[in-house]
Amino acid sequence: MKCREFVNKKEILVYECEEEKIAKIKKEKFDYLVDGFLILNPKKEKIEFIAVDNCLDKSNEKKCDFAFVKNSYYLVELKLDTKPKNRTKRLDYAIKQLQSSIDYFKDKKIKECFVCFGKSVVVKTAWKNKEYRFFELTKIPLHISCKKELND
Repeated sequence: MKCREFVNKKEILVYECEEEKIAKIKKEKFDYLVDGFLILNPKKEKIEFIAVDNCLDKSNEKKCDFAFVKNSYYLVELKLDTKPKNRTKRLDYAIKQLQSSIDYFKDKKIKECFVCFGKSVVVKTAWKNKEYRFFELTKIPLHISCKKELND
């Protein structure tokens, strides 16, 4: 099982592999109906992908699902299987996982954190308050989103 790899595609889709319980890059061609976290890399620059939870870190303390690196670290927690009525509770848990991951990568420059529920999920106002509180505590922006465009 490879926990780190480099990729330089224009579009990188990361999904949760149920069999192995880790985040993986979708290797075969995908359509936009597939749920996962989409990294848009228009210049096809080299991006490092790191499967964190159950791969790089196998401790009992849960971490984010994966990180990707382009000059800085970006941490992502996937909650793709969450039913609408459970999302607020799962968001709180995802935030704890991200905070634990920030501690794990404490010597790295973390630029942003993400919680991904799925492309079709509408962000609630109450969740915006959680994004703000997360920033107050960590000084790192939190986005409830399943997409990041790298254009810097």
